[in-house]
Amino acid sequence: MKTLEQFSQEINKCVLCGTCRSVCPTFGVVQREPASARGKVALC
Repeated sequence: MKTLEQFSQEINKCVLCGTCRSVCPTFGVVQREPASARGKVALC
């Protein structure tokens, strides 16, 4: 199981390109940026 620090390191690798939106099931349903991984990272 990953630690909080390991998750934090992974999150910080995000370059906010938006490529993840095409495979994000939540974004596919609601079509709103805050529902995508990029939107969630922006909240951090």
